[in-house]
Amino acid sequence: MRFVSHLSANGAVGPVNGAGATARRPYHRHMTRPILLLMLWWWLPTVGWAQARPDGLVDVCPVRAAESVPPAQFDRPDCERLPLYRVDPQGRHLWLRMQLQPEAPESTDYLGLLIAAKASSELYIGGELVGRNGLPGADARSEIAGRMDVVLPLDRARLRAADHAIVLRMSSQQGWLQLVGPIHAIELVGSPDVQNQTLRYYLPSLLPLGVFLLAAFYFGSLMLRSERKLAPALLTALALLAALQLLLEVSRGVLAYAYPMHDLRLLGILGCAGAFGLGLVALLTHLYAPRRLAPALVLAALAMATVLALTGAMDSRTALMLLIGSLFALAAALLGVRRGARGARAYVAGLALFALADVVDPSGFIDYGFYWL
Repeated sequence: MRFVSHLSANGAVGPVNGAGATARRPYHRHMTRPILLLMLWWWLPTVGWAQARPDGLVDVCPVRAAESVPPAQFDRPDCERLPLYRVDPQGRHLWLRMQLQPEAPESTDYLGLLIAAKASSELYIGGELVGRNGLPGADARSEIAGRMDVVLPLDRARLRAADHAIVLRMSSQQGWLQLVGPIHAIELVGSPDVQNQTLRYYLPSLLPLGVFLLAAFYFGSLMLRSERKLAPALLTALALLAALQLLLEVSRGVLAYAYPMHDLRLLGILGCAGAFGLGLVALLTHLYAPRRLAPALVLAALAMATVLALTGAMDSRTALMLLIGSLFALAAALLGVRRGARGARAYVAGLALFALADVVDPSGFIDYGFYWL
């Protein structure tokens, strides 16, 4: 298991510089470049979390009533052998047994077990409890929620004596979502501070975050000084949504939150993606097909609602929110090209690339959408 470090108009603006009507210039020329820059920053890659899949299999058994120590054998009829990415502790109380081989078995350096999972857990080596993250339980009342990401220290000699076999007791009885992949990583690491490890990867994202905030300030000030306020207001909202989604992504490397909070984080990211998609639809339809603004928003919202009803994976939902928004916005930009509107071709190219990247690699598009590495 690996820890992988798993977003131009037909009219004219009013006085924006105090010069009155003589300062007016075509709106599309004034706004096209910053909008495309905003979309580019949304697109830039960065380090994120990704679900890694182990080469070996994991033995999984349900925890029986009053069973306080790991079973001696994992060959009971109710046990099974699964790849780790298919193990689901949500609403369950499980024993997991796996083999973990250090890269340098004779080293005396620090050795820890990284557990990145939506679950509480206990670590057993040789049948003895050696570490705990929260308290696993058979139900929500008996469980104490552990942290989403934790490193438990390991004794190398004890691990060797157990032939590098460990057993985890896990449960996930709290939360709001049923995730497709609740276990993100279980692996040996050489540092005890998982938050510092993660945060190092997220630090470069401060630059695009600053760009989003500057864009929000710029478009917000333009909105206050312009006669036509809708387009700059939408651009301000898009910049703020991008910044908020970035902050939600980075929060995993900054805050050592309990695993139920992970659901709220994912819902926040999904909400930002959906709002950003609708914002794109509103902006491009306002610019190139203003009479169709309301129908376009209603249709886009219905398409997003359908996706939410038919799709379970949060990454897929988030990617589809952005894809739907970009496709509706692309349709509006194509209407602008058909009518010969200035700037429409640039939007068509940018939105087509945006949608294509989403289709080709939805997971990568979401993971790397906001950050800059």
